[in-house]
Amino acid sequence: MFDTALRELPSVGKTIADIGLDVVDKEEESFDAAMAVNWYEPIDMDMYKPLIPNVLKTEEPYLFRGPKEGGGDIYGAVYQGYEWLQAIIRKDKVNVADYVDWTDLARPELRDKIIDYGFNDSRGIFVFTGFVNALVKQGKIQGPTFSKEAFEAAFHWWKDNNMDQQIHKWGDIGNDPAMRLMLQSGEAWVGCTWGVYTRELLGIDWNKKDDVLWPFYPKSGILADRETCAAVRGCKHPVAARILINWMFSIEFNTAGWYKEKPDQEAINHWNVTESQFLVTYCGGVYKEMREAIPDWAKNYHPKDPGSLILKNDWKWYNQNAEWISKSYERIVLGK
Repeated sequence: MFDTALRELPSVGKTIADIGLDVVDKEEESFDAAMAVNWYEPIDMDMYKPLIPNVLKTEEPYLFRGPKEGGGDIYGAVYQGYEWLQAIIRKDKVNVADYVDWTDLARPELRDKIIDYGFNDSRGIFVFTGFVNALVKQGKIQGPTFSKEAFEAAFHWWKDNNMDQQIHKWGDIGNDPAMRLMLQSGEAWVGCTWGVYTRELLGIDWNKKDDVLWPFYPKSGILADRETCAAVRGCKHPVAARILINWMFSIEFNTAGWYKEKPDQEAINHWNVTESQFLVTYCGGVYKEMREAIPDWAKNYHPKDPGSLILKNDWKWYNQNAEWISKSYERIVLGK
């Protein structure tokens, strides 16, 4: 609905406020386009600040700022913490100390062992963007990361390092039971997937028994596409909008009700969720107090400072060049 509205409403001089929306909760990939048509207003205008204490303590990597208006400049706020394209590795098959950055997935021991999304899939491009960014930061190719020059150079690196031969299967390990079985059996050693599926797999029954999976957090950064809240400009219920957004940034909501009411107490499972449900829901926290409130058993499933690893996509550049990226892979790597 939102993407359709984004295409159609501006052409008839209307906004999403005209169709009754007060709050938008959408992946960050849509944020710039909505800002370009002036659909959002600052969540943190002075008159609303008393209503949004949770938003005001949210850390900078999770905020999208814009022009100052009414004393506020937070136009988008990410409650989902880190939702990104990372990888999970069989730690019983390799020495995980050897895996520090994306480019380490080129190690010969991983030949025919990786499951990854294809280059005709936006998720595959997002994984590859991690490689591009790593190569730029390592000084192996020229930046900036979001440029045709960097992507072409990274494709040449991919080809020179025979990365296609590292791939055991192209596809979505997060949702494909057959691919999950490949990881469980040891037929595959690495799966590139969303953070939510990484955490789910870490907490799945067979891994809790065998303890063979390890989350890979490449040090150069991991491209994210996170759920982002925004207040609709001109909406009918601006106060209620802030109250809702603030609740979505609460510890209760982000932990699915499983949290410590006080730092020195045991976490209470208020909503009676399972460990697996908690791991799928909780995305690393967006402020220190939230991260400290989660159950002790869950803390090893998350990086200590996920905000330091987030690579924000240049969505305008990506949307303009997504088809070119896929065709460049075919041209440079496949020789088509």
